[in-house]
Amino acid sequence: MSEISYMEKLLDGFEVEWKPLGQVCRFINGRAYKQPELLGQGKYPVLRVGNFFTNDKWYYSNLELDEDKYCDTGDLLYFSASNFRIL
Repeated sequence: MSEISYMEKLLDGFEVEWKPLGQVCRFINGRAYKQPELLGQGKYPVLRVGNFFTNDKWYYSNLELDEDKYCDTGDLLYFSASNFRIL
């Protein structure tokens, strides 16, 4: 008897069409703010990686950016951050 994979258990016989993510969504890089651009209050809230886990303080900005730099309700936000230790 063969072992059923995790993905097979998850799908439970449901048929899917596998596609590369780039065919079903659009990846957009965010914008790095310089410290002087982060305000205590302003027109737009600035979402930073820290707001997801460790920081409940929001920054704001009055900068007008390209349309693809704003989030809309229903957008899926994916982020990654790395820390490196230099020896």
